[in-house]
Amino acid sequence: MEAFAQMVSHDLRAPLTSIEGFAALARAAAEGKLEPGEMEYFEYISRACRGMEDIISSILEMARSGLQPENWREVDLEELVLQVWEELGMKERAPSARLELELDRRTVNADPALLKQVMANLLDNAVKFNLRHPSPLVRVGSRKKGGETVVCVKDNGPGIPEEQLGRLFEPFQRMDDSSPGLGIGLSTVRRIVSRWKGRLEVESTPGEGSVFSFSVPD
Repeated sequence: MEAFAQMVSHDLRAPLTSIEGFAALARAAAEGKLEPGEMEYFEYISRACRGMEDIISSILEMARSGLQPENWREVDLEELVLQVWEELGMKERAPSARLELELDRRTVNADPALLKQVMANLLDNAVKFNLRHPSPLVRVGSRKKGGETVVCVKDNGPGIPEEQLGRLFEPFQRMDDSSPGLGIGLSTVRRIVSRWKGRLEVESTPGEGSVFSFSVPD
């Protein structure tokens, strides 16, 4: 996986940089010589390059999610969730969105970087797929269950059709073509949770919202 990540970074980014660079030179050379409609072709090239860069970054994120050394320690869930919410810029992106915490289990023993990546993906999805709701609500809960802690992220969004649940955690899967993102986030979540031998589950009712749950062994 490490070799794959390095290959993607070098063998795909290098020609992409060349394409974008030469496109910029061609645009400068064509300025004033082509019609406005023809000049738009250069914007199409730049837009395609940016899209490809996003794909490469997402693949690298997924590939490297299991490469970093583990650093297990006690993590305060409330502090982590509030930090992630702030870093995602939710107050600016979705001013009407609300975050509620129902943490019966305040701390877990986990790798803080990996746990933060899981929470960031789940919180981001809970809001960005629910921006049409007048008051998006995200509830993060935790509870002790046997020899593990179960953390749940619940939203009041549109829900997920039943036929899509089976492939939800596969790479590049999106609910529809208009969905934001590239469909890498949940694949990364599954990879991380599997690494610490936890469980990842989803329950969803169309029109009522979704609940993503993952476990962290004690």
